[in-house]
Amino acid sequence: MNTTDEGRRPGRPSNETGPVITRAELLQTAQRMIAEKGFDGTSIRGLAREAGVTHGTVQHHFPTKQALWRAVVDEVIAPGIEFALGQLSDDSSGGVESVIAIRLRQALTAQGLSGAVLLDNADGALERMSYLADATRTSRDEGAAQLQSLAAAGELRPVNPRAISALDIALFCLGSATNALRTFLDIDISDDEEREELVAAITDIYLNGVLPRT
Repeated sequence: MNTTDEGRRPGRPSNETGPVITRAELLQTAQRMIAEKGFDGTSIRGLAREAGVTHGTVQHHFPTKQALWRAVVDEVIAPGIEFALGQLSDDSSGGVESVIAIRLRQALTAQGLSGAVLLDNADGALERMSYLADATRTSRDEGAAQLQSLAAAGELRPVNPRAISALDIALFCLGSATNALRTFLDIDISDDEEREELVAAITDIYLNGVLPRT
């Protein structure tokens, strides 16, 4: 077996302060840091300290902060969006409710990761937002096509897909507004029962609107 001068396998990150940590574990810690501190307050060195590993260990997986952020988008946020949109089906009512339920659960990931990413205003935010938009474009286009298909089948009335996407962004940001929800509405979306009640109420508005039927 080939080893380096330090006696470890080539390509395996060394860690002088503790056990070897996996990429997935580092990514999980990074999610929490970005959620709590935003992109601007997150750093490779800070991640190393938080995870209890060396700076080199983190750089083995994520050479730069930008690479770390892109990994969060590609491996966490984009797959989550794809999974949620996959719940849309010919069962329009159940499909929409499933998407909303998933959105609210995702909004709570790492105490509001999605909101922290979408509300990013630090230097370079527009470039990062463009990357996020590109990474999720296929899923979003497929979701719009599904809505159009359901409308054509008479399952849903025709709606502006951009307006639906705007509401989708708002749902993602709810995880960063937990204090406002508690203070203004006395709603705790981390509580399963309260979140389910909110999902049902939002679904009702999505599907039926607020004006009385004539």
